Amino acid sequence: MSCSEPLLVSRVAYLVMIHLGHVRGIVTGKALYLDGVRRFALPHLGDVSPICLLRFLGRRSLLIYLTYQPILLGLLIGFGLGSL
Repeated sequence: MSCSEPLLVSRVAYLVMIHLGHVRGIVTGKALYLDGVRRFALPHLGDVSPICLLRFLGRRSLLIYLTYQPILLGLLIGFGLGSL
């Protein structure tokens, strides 16, 4: 048994787990959304405070990302932990 065999087995096991996760999601989706229509009602949570905050942040995620990335990069370069 060579040194690379356990690594290969773990990679194959990882890929199988990912595939089974996708299959499980597809089967669940087919069961819950028969003919593409939801078979159950969802409660309206739009007025709940944490949901409002998440919705606010989600709608502005690109702006948030574009703002904090240069700041974070500047801090890393300033402390000598990064470079361009």
